[in-house]
Amino acid sequence: MIDVENQIITKVSDAVKVSYPNIFVTSVDVITEQDIPCIVIAQTDNRVRTDMTDSGDLENGVISTVEITAYSNTPDTARSEAKAILALADTAMKAMGYTRVTMLALPTTNVTVCRMFARYEATVDKNELTYRR
Repeated sequence: MIDVENQIITKVSDAVKVSYPNIFVTSVDVITEQDIPCIVIAQTDNRVRTDMTDSGDLENGVISTVEITAYSNTPDTARSEAKAILALADTAMKAMGYTRVTMLALPTTNVTVCRMFARYEATVDKNELTYRR
């Protein structure tokens, strides 16, 4: 099975921690306010590209979907900080060959917390090369 989730988490985490060294990084979207600022990085889908499966039914490519959520609760700048965190993650994802398919602000139960969300997709082959198309 082709699975690049750990590599993605590491590369995005490393990129974000250059500017936010104390950010909490996780792959599970169960956080508390003490965990903020936080970035959640998870591969949410990993479906086989049937057009890349050979006669031996070997998996040669998958469509990898990654979701990233950035949280901030910094007074007066939570939204801009969450966007800045997500922008760093976005740069790392693009460098790995992923295309952003959506980005939006999501509501939270706490009005002092800003939550920015993005979803990315790429085809990944058995050699872990990525393709945008």
